[in-house]
Amino acid sequence: DLLFTASHGVGGSGAGRDLAGALLCQDWPGPFAAHGSLDESQYLAARHLPAGAPVGPRVVFSFACFGAGTPSVSDYPGGPDGAGELAATGFTARLPQRLLGAPAGGALAFVGHVDRAWSCSFLWKGLAAQVTPFQSTLLALMDGARLGWAMESLTSRYAEIATELTRRMEGFRKYGKRIDDADLVGLWTATHDARAYVVLGDPAVRVAPRGSAGLVQG
Repeated sequence: DLLFTASHGVGGSGAGRDLAGALLCQDWPGPFAAHGSLDESQYLAARHLPAGAPVGPRVVFSFACFGAGTPSVSDYPGGPDGAGELAATGFTARLPQRLLGAPAGGALAFVGHVDRAWSCSFLWKGLAAQVTPFQSTLLALMDGARLGWAMESLTSRYAEIATELTRRMEGFRKYGKRIDDADLVGLWTATHDARAYVVLGDPAVRVAPRGSAGLVQG
């Protein structure tokens, strides 16, 4: 009923609408060993899903660059795509559209990332892996929470990081407190990264009866 994926995603100014948001698979050799264009066997795109087969998971959570969509202008100019412009207009990725609209029965909701996804989503300089927001979301879903409520841990993380960035900027503007360049870039990137998770489909969906995971209800 619940599928979580973590991978690289196909996207950027060079990816067409049919391919943007496709998930790179284990057969892809990686950015340093890959040569030339992607092979069809190295990614999962919307066209790879058979029309006659129902989609099993009720909710799909995909951590990947461009997994949910591509903006017209990236929040991160100067990256591997050059300028910040990625497309004439922003668009939703084909893969979640196909998952939600499968003719034989589709998923009820898709959680994904718009624009690039960064490692600061789960790693932070000098700290252990920061996966609690993802764990909390998945555990809440398995305990019977509705998807929109289960996403609270991810939205709270965005609020916390944005508040810290604002606090540091205000300290600089009002009191001249110096901000290390690397810290400023890290907080700015993490803030934009954290706000880019979206829900496509039904935010009220449940994947299990209440209390299924045996969590203590607050």
